Amino acid sequence: MRISTIRISAVAILASLAISQFAAADQKAETEAVKEHPLMPAIRYTEQCLERVEALPGYEATFIKREVVGNNTVSHRMKMKVRHEPFSTHSDFW
Repeated sequence: MRISTIRISAVAILASLAISQFAAADQKAETEAVKEHPLMPAIRYTEQCLERVEALPGYEATFIKREVVGNNTVSHRMKMKVRHEPFSTHSDFW
């Protein structure tokens, strides 16, 4: 198994009464939107993934890294195996 892996509207000036009403409505909408931190959906998703991974007896993955060193592209590969009970890991580099 491979584990692989974010309006503001403008308000026209019509009258001082309309401005205050729009500002109050806009402020309420912004307050409701700010109640949840922008990263909370990602954190919830990560927690769900963690629960699913911990339910597995083990897994293996291939980690591939490519980087530019000087003018050359260098590629590294690592095959990883993880077992939860009893906990063990195995890494194979090629």
